[in-house]
Amino acid sequence: MADFQQIKAVIFDFDGTLVGSTIDFDRMHQRLSCLARDLGVKLPGRHLPALEMMQELTTDRRQTKVIRFRRLARKLIEEEEILGTARAAPIAGSPELLKKLKQAGFIIGIITRNCRRAVLPLLEKFGFSYDLLLTRDDVARVKPHPDHLRQALRKLNVRPEQSLVVGDHPFELQAGRQLGVTCIGVMTGSKKSWPSLREKADFLFRDVGQLRFLLDLEPFPAGKLPVEFLEGLLRRYPAANENVLVGPGIGQDCAIVRHRSSLLVLGSDPITLVSEEAGRYLVAVNANDLAVSGARPEWLLTTLLFPEKTKFSEVETIFQQIFQECHREKISWVGGHTEFSRAVNSLIASGNMGGRLVSVRPPARVQPGDCLVLVKPAGIEAASVIVRLKGSQLVRKIPQRILFEARNSLKIPGISVVKEALWLWENFPVKMMHDPTEGGVATGIRELAQRCQVGFRIQSRERKVYHKTQLLARCSGLPPLGYISSGFLLVIFPPCAAPVAIEKAWQRKIDAWLIGQATRAEEGLILEGPAGERELPYFSQDEITRLP
Repeated sequence: MADFQQIKAVIFDFDGTLVGSTIDFDRMHQRLSCLARDLGVKLPGRHLPALEMMQELTTDRRQTKVIRFRRLARKLIEEEEILGTARAAPIAGSPELLKKLKQAGFIIGIITRNCRRAVLPLLEKFGFSYDLLLTRDDVARVKPHPDHLRQALRKLNVRPEQSLVVGDHPFELQAGRQLGVTCIGVMTGSKKSWPSLREKADFLFRDVGQLRFLLDLEPFPAGKLPVEFLEGLLRRYPAANENVLVGPGIGQDCAIVRHRSSLLVLGSDPITLVSEEAGRYLVAVNANDLAVSGARPEWLLTTLLFPEKTKFSEVETIFQQIFQECHREKISWVGGHTEFSRAVNSLIASGNMGGRLVSVRPPARVQPGDCLVLVKPAGIEAASVIVRLKGSQLVRKIPQRILFEARNSLKIPGISVVKEALWLWENFPVKMMHDPTEGGVATGIRELAQRCQVGFRIQSRERKVYHKTQLLARCSGLPPLGYISSGFLLVIFPPCAAPVAIEKAWQRKIDAWLIGQATRAEEGLILEGPAGERELPYFSQDEITRLP
């Protein structure tokens, strides 16, 4: 396992990783098929890439027509690659990234299956910084054969454990795996490659721009650790115990462990954005996590870090809030730790909660066609947080009554989803449940997609956001899709169960709406609206942290 502190070299794929893929591979294959037919050459399966297709023919060198085909095919492939350069553009500020890497002292290599005549003009045109370029013209065997990457390592004079290989296709990651190089996948190429990339990559990023965080070129912004980094870290440091039935994972709110004859559910969550009502927040968000995992919350441990010069009355207020909320939810507050710390300038309250499953059923795999249901409106928590943080700036724009109700939204309608979650688990064939917090609806859907290895098609006209949050969002100019949102559920049902669950929920005066369907993972996350389709927005940090 590579130590990122020891990384000296970053070796990139080119087409689809540093520049957008503009080669028309369908046309290339059609032209190759026509050429083979004209020359009377029988090609191997069309599923093979063009270069591998030519290699399959090398065993029959004695036939003149095969030799001629290979010569003309190489010329044809090169023509298509050069045609693609006219439309190519850099991906995600990749020239700037390579410049930063170079300035930070990293060695940069580029390995590509393309020809040098197609690649070199683009490197010069867009000002890419690099130390080594190895095209197919420079090696006997191209990736996925490890010789392509091995030769790059040798020429750069670095060991595999000192290197990263970065690409949008499984080819370079396959070579990296064989040589023990840390593999970084980027989702800027064909969506068909994403499942294989996820399988082979140590980290899977949206684009090469996220390398600036991985290699310490920049610090992370405020907010949750981005899911791409969390997923990679969890792969590197897995839970290693046979009694851990469900361990850490993206969108996985709690762990499930076997203790003797019982199944215990354990979760942890902190409160950092606001200090007021922090005790009630703390109990609610931790209890929610257990409930969405199908467990009844029973025990709570707390860690409370107060800033220096905190008064006793402030400490007692938090204790009182935790006690009252635990009493209301029938949770035992069993201990913890409290201190005053110079390391914090506002209260940090962290909770660890345990409970037992209310029902044990085998996990059901989420499949395309399954229904995604929103239970209770999104953004309830955000309304309270926004008013507490920015209330003085909003008094001229929004009536006092609305501000008061928004501030009180922690209690009415409330951010607890314990009763709703346990009722759904006990009465319906729930496949998956999640209560998104930071990053809101969009991040919650993204986390579910990664956890379940599916895509989602979301109907924006059915997206339900707490009405006071919508009003506050219009004043702030920030999209409510990315607001912190304790107090609602995302639930996945089989298609036959969703309408029944929604109807029964409304009968119990629980708001519930069908907002989308699961799709194949390679279809991604699509938001449908009156203006057409677009990709579901990505929020690298909670939008509330960007409030002016």
